[in-house]
Amino acid sequence: LTVKKGELVPYVVTARNTRQVAIADVVLVDTVPPGFKYVAGSLTVQRLPNGPVESVVPVVDGRRLTLPPRAFGPGETLRVAMVLGVGTGVGEGVYVNQVIAQQAASQAALSRLATASVRVVPDALFDCTDVIGKVYDD
Repeated sequence: LTVKKGELVPYVVTARNTRQVAIADVVLVDTVPPGFKYVAGSLTVQRLPNGPVESVVPVVDGRRLTLPPRAFGPGETLRVAMVLGVGTGVGEGVYVNQVIAQQAASQAALSRLATASVRVVPDALFDCTDVIGKVYDD
């Protein structure tokens, strides 16, 4: 996936309880790439396969987005969707978004670190322009 400065990037996280017991007070912590911004009001959560889509307000602390604590039933799956905006000061290169599930109180990791990468490419109109001609000093 490639994006340009100022564009929006949709992310989808699928979190699944693979255990046969319920887990209480689970938070998902998303570390947003540098220069990317969370689009307020874009985060939704849905219990799969056909639960209602609910809007959720995360706690934003710098580059970290934390979803409110949730309980996961045995084998339950959540679909979390959100949109991030690429800041105008972001340079070309690969940027990685990271998400991990943690226990709310102890912050103990309950999952491996999940990552998704996007490549920021130059905008042909604004970043790749050349000036051709002659300059005279009269």
